Amino acid sequence: MREISSRDVGATVASALAKEDLSRVQSLLVASPPPPVDSTVNAEQLEAQDDETRKKLNEAGTIAVSAANSLAAAFSASNETLKKDDAVTTIIVNVLNQIVVASTSLTTDEDTGVSAATVEANEQAQNQAADDVGNTLGSLSVAFNANAEAEVAVAVEATTFTAVFIKKVVDPRAAPVNLAAEVAIVFAPQQVIADVLKSTTNATDAVSTNAATTLLDAIASSGTGSGSGFLLPPNMSALQGRSTVDTTSVFYPVSLRPARRADATNGTTQAFASGVTAIELRDGEEVIKVENLRTPILFASKVTLPPGIDRNTSCGHEADACNATFNELSAAADAKTAECDELAAGARVSSRGQAKLNRCKAQMQKAERARDEQGDKCNAMPAPCYGHGICLRPDHVCQCEMNWGGPQCDMDTSFTCSFYNTTSGYWSSNGCEPRYLKFMNQTSGRVLCACNHLTDFATMVAILQAPTCA
Repeated sequence: MREISSRDVGATVASALAKEDLSRVQSLLVASPPPPVDSTVNAEQLEAQDDETRKKLNEAGTIAVSAANSLAAAFSASNETLKKDDAVTTIIVNVLNQIVVASTSLTTDEDTGVSAATVEANEQAQNQAADDVGNTLGSLSVAFNANAEAEVAVAVEATTFTAVFIKKVVDPRAAPVNLAAEVAIVFAPQQVIADVLKSTTNATDAVSTNAATTLLDAIASSGTGSGSGFLLPPNMSALQGRSTVDTTSVFYPVSLRPARRADATNGTTQAFASGVTAIELRDGEEVIKVENLRTPILFASKVTLPPGIDRNTSCGHEADACNATFNELSAAADAKTAECDELAAGARVSSRGQAKLNRCKAQMQKAERARDEQGDKCNAMPAPCYGHGICLRPDHVCQCEMNWGGPQCDMDTSFTCSFYNTTSGYWSSNGCEPRYLKFMNQTSGRVLCACNHLTDFATMVAILQAPTCA
């Protein structure tokens, strides 16, 4: 591995040397594809495979970061700009893609029989791989934006991530561009952000004014294809004195980091409801630290309920059968009542006529008791969809209320706007709050978050199984 600086070589030579190092890494990772899903590999073999994968990930990540740093230094010192179709770009994107694939292949489920120590080592390796991919792309942004024109985006797409690099003009007076037509990073006047915030009331409000809805709809169809985007206040102190800033936005459909939260409660399962979007601002090779903002950053993304929550099973069949029996018994009781009324009207004052009427009345009372008992039985049945939705006929499918999911609406699905805390190693919601949640259908929607800092963002869902109805 070579550490190349602008003092040693120019951009062309630096690209050639980086390509040479990265080619070796690419071959290293290709040699260790993840095991198939239906693999019958035992726990001991899994641990051996994971140990080998961790070693390769460590070497690959180190070289990728070093190569990207060298490219950043070389292009910054030159009058050249790294291009999307350059050979070194292609190979470094392929290497990062392989790092993501190898990282997500590591075993993090103790139910497979691997030891807790292996799971912990694998999670640490995944976090390191995420850092390496992020740092590599951050340094690449320097090479892409060096000497580049402002507001001209470079989008790099791989199977495991989409990255957008663009030199943005910092102008507090500028009107926001249309996210549906532009990249999903916009410096918006403070008043625009304030208007969006005013149009929302709380995280689960089902009604909003046009400002929030328009923003969500625009981001959902943004040019990046990730369905996520940001409105940034240009008046934040970290941008004072800067006319342009290099921005990097990376969207990962699947998180490289485990879904762990420090504040998770017992009985609650944490899961990702969206992909992970990372955003970074730079001034050349300097990373701009953004935190403790008075005017928050608005982050919006598509959300989808995790598998197992989005499948609705049938509902209401038992209730329908109970009600059908009740209706039959009611009809029988009504018929017997009509029969007795007819006998009473035409009965003669004779022992024979009176006996027939008495028998009819006894049968009527029996029919009424059967009807009433069936009615009590139906009324005592649990509410369909656990009382958190309605059972739609004739399809017999639960339509759950907001923040409830599962086959029978029996899972409390609380959405949180989260960021990855690199210090604690957990996802956290400190400094981020959900402002608006809009479900488009039973399984997916859009969420708007307000955050006072920049980092890796994701929308998570806390799933709490409701107690069984008695």
